Amino acid sequence: MTDLIEMAGQLQDDYARHRADLRVDAPWFGVYDADLEHRTVRYRIGEFRHVDHRIIDWRAPIAQPYYQVSPGDVYEVYRGRDGEPNWGRVVAKAAVFADRAQLTRVQVLDRDGRHSLVSSDGTFAYETGPKPPSSLSGLPSLAAMLTPEQYALITRSRDRPVIIQGRAGSGKTSVALHRIAWLTYASDAPDAPPPIARERILVVMFNKALSTFVGSSLKELGMEGVEIDTFAGWALRHIRDAYVSKIEPSAGGGFAGHEVAVAIKRRLGTLRALDAFVTQQEKAFVVWLRGRLEPYQALDLVDRWNALTGPVVRRLQVLRREAREAQIGARGVESERWSQVESVLKQAYDRMSKYKEDLYKFLRSEELLARHLPDVPAEDLATLGEYQQKVQGQGGSARRPGPYVAWEDLGLLLKLIQVKTGGFPHKEDAERVSLYEHLVVDEAQDFGALDLQVLFGAVRDRRAITIVGDVNQKIMPAADFIGWSALAAELGVDGGEVARLEVAHRATQPIMDVADAVVGGDPTVGARAGRRPRYFREASSSEVFDRVLKLIDDHVARDEAAHLCVVCARRPDAESLAQRLATVLDGVTEVRFGHNQKFVFGRGVTVTNYHQVKGLEFDAVIVVEPSAAFYPATDNGRGALYTVCTRARERLDMVGSAPTTSLLDAAIASGALEVVGAAEIPPATFTEAELEDPF
Repeated sequence: MTDLIEMAGQLQDDYARHRADLRVDAPWFGVYDADLEHRTVRYRIGEFRHVDHRIIDWRAPIAQPYYQVSPGDVYEVYRGRDGEPNWGRVVAKAAVFADRAQLTRVQVLDRDGRHSLVSSDGTFAYETGPKPPSSLSGLPSLAAMLTPEQYALITRSRDRPVIIQGRAGSGKTSVALHRIAWLTYASDAPDAPPPIARERILVVMFNKALSTFVGSSLKELGMEGVEIDTFAGWALRHIRDAYVSKIEPSAGGGFAGHEVAVAIKRRLGTLRALDAFVTQQEKAFVVWLRGRLEPYQALDLVDRWNALTGPVVRRLQVLRREAREAQIGARGVESERWSQVESVLKQAYDRMSKYKEDLYKFLRSEELLARHLPDVPAEDLATLGEYQQKVQGQGGSARRPGPYVAWEDLGLLLKLIQVKTGGFPHKEDAERVSLYEHLVVDEAQDFGALDLQVLFGAVRDRRAITIVGDVNQKIMPAADFIGWSALAAELGVDGGEVARLEVAHRATQPIMDVADAVVGGDPTVGARAGRRPRYFREASSSEVFDRVLKLIDDHVARDEAAHLCVVCARRPDAESLAQRLATVLDGVTEVRFGHNQKFVFGRGVTVTNYHQVKGLEFDAVIVVEPSAAFYPATDNGRGALYTVCTRARERLDMVGSAPTTSLLDAAIASGALEVVGAAEIPPATFTEAELEDPF
């Protein structure tokens, strides 16, 4: 016992000294002691390497024993590019938690088990009570507390994609982000591949709020420069980079046929039809090119075209470059001939680059679409064409579309650009076409098959993909997720198996009990202890407001540094509630409305709607009106309520005046959700026959 207290004191002294010497807030977060033949060496693990202070970057091979070797076991890792092995026996491991220069907690693992020591004044003692809640802003770093399973996924070979299906709060998003950090690390291990440049990594998130949240975490990991965005934002940016004219997204929901059109556009058969459209266009182009080049005796360029491989626009670039080079070396009439040939090729290039016009033509090609969508009724294909004409006809003419496309067109339009160019072109430099070196897709269950196919086409190698998600958190009914098995098969280069993270690290066991009851899945096992969630049944909306106020007061009194989230089902309700709460709580705590990138992650109260909280986490969550109107007993209603419940780290409360959704029946019946207030007991009613003769 005394040895561990002394060890904690030594770690405190080292931590304060290194913090002062290096002038950093957190010089390291963990250590392991190892017996190396006749001496014991302490390795300190941190976010970055500091050789003079014997601090190792957590991504270095020598850090592996901290994560995956149990005390008493022998390890062997390689140090340096000379391939010399380094072996030893782990004696003990410790993770440290600090408030500025002062260590507040040291968790030690040795051969006798796990021990937790705490300090408030520099003097350590063994922890006897439950761990107090932590009030953290942003996504807490997992680097200090990675499980062997998580570390294995982070450091998995680049030879295959990483696909993770994980419970809410299991750390799957953090694993994906730490894998990015690992891939960018310049390892000195023998035969280690070169690091990936940060600017060649794409992270696609479900919404702006989550991308903002994760962006702060990437910054904490030193991953500035990694591209992070939503699918729509990312797609629109690349489309505008590739397309020379103006392009603007339009909602399209106000036009007749919107639902029919969206359903057809999301079909994988539509993607196959798009490939056929480009092939058909290319055949017509070759006929046109032959006729245009014949007067200039340049038909050998048609043969040259047929000999080239690759996307159509890239091949046109090759022909144009060769024509320009021929013109430079020619004189007189020959120079003029090549000038005209280059004009023909430029016209062809300009036409092949009219991606928006091609989309307009493609979605009105009923015969072509019918061949690849045989189960879609002809009248629906006609509706699609009429709808697209209305959307793209805004600001245009009968022959030429205007600047608008529908939001749901972005995936198809970007796929068309990919098919024609092989990547992402830049209108300022036509021959510069780029692809990403690694792709991360978070909350994959809410991405449709078409969106995923477009994303897969954005990366140079399908093995360089990390995908995470949880079908229990699916909240987008229009997203036709292809399923984990199909996803693995799609990416199955050298094995695309799906890994599962089962242990919930975020929420307490009582919170997970309620969440598991909502989805009816296997119960979570091994989560930490906590307070039972409560549902406050109120008689009116004014009493609901009063109860929310009281709960906020209680949370603030308990932990003024906590970040509390009040979740409504709809955005207008959240905005209105945020305004009312801000007025009443002025001077007590900060109240803000959270939406997209305007989310602030820090102490206070955030009021938002459930579409915004996916992937986020808070110290406490208050769910307003968990009724059937907002959370129906459907797959999407179930996913929405599960998602909201699992955002809470420490406390979950629900408040409502309307009857609760049946999705909570099992949690209430089992006692997982405590009901506070009058029970919903139906009044006794009788038929006339029962009144006359009840028996």
